[in-house]
Amino acid sequence: MVLIYNDLYDLKFLETYKWVYTHLYGDEDKLNDNMEFNYIFHLNSKISQNGPFFINKGLNRMLAGFLVKKEDSNEQNSSKFDRILNNYKVIQPYIKGLKRDSTKPIVAEISKAPIKNFSKDRIIILGEAAGLVTAFFYEGILGGLVSAEVASKIIKTLLKENSNFTQSELYKYDQEINRILIRNYFKTQQASEILFYHSGSKLDILWEIYTEFKNKSDNS
Repeated sequence: MVLIYNDLYDLKFLETYKWVYTHLYGDEDKLNDNMEFNYIFHLNSKISQNGPFFINKGLNRMLAGFLVKKEDSNEQNSSKFDRILNNYKVIQPYIKGLKRDSTKPIVAEISKAPIKNFSKDRIIILGEAAGLVTAFFYEGILGGLVSAEVASKIIKTLLKENSNFTQSELYKYDQEINRILIRNYFKTQQASEILFYHSGSKLDILWEIYTEFKNKSDNS
């Protein structure tokens, strides 16, 4: 039995974006002082028209990055990222006092959409390797966790049945991933992507309606 999981297995099967990111380091107290939440994102079309500038807080580190234009060189993207980290006032409170990664910002490809099939004979593909990355946040933690849980349950059952792990026997995995993620959670993420990122987005109008409603609610 072969499991391929939580890393980009073969990008030729996937629709991809290019992104730039880096890690910033600090102790837990400093990270928590800087940012209350584990994940934040900031929309700015001058930074990226494909998605948000995001900051993801982890253990003793933060991951920051955004989607870039495929036609731009790695040097252009690294330079732009450095300028944002050093000068963009909106994000400075979140990264204040943190140490930058000693290496240059990393420019890489990230999957945008799931592949069509998640299993073959004796093979199950999990997480980001299957393109299980949310359309709104472009991160694959949930996809990795869910696919691993589904795979473990199916494999456990098939082991008891002395299975040969053929594609037809493993197809239950594909069905469950589609039921739990693709037709459910990912649909809401795709709706968010259309609302916020696509050309002609009415983000300003949506924000105005939200703030107007919030102010009226607070004053009522």
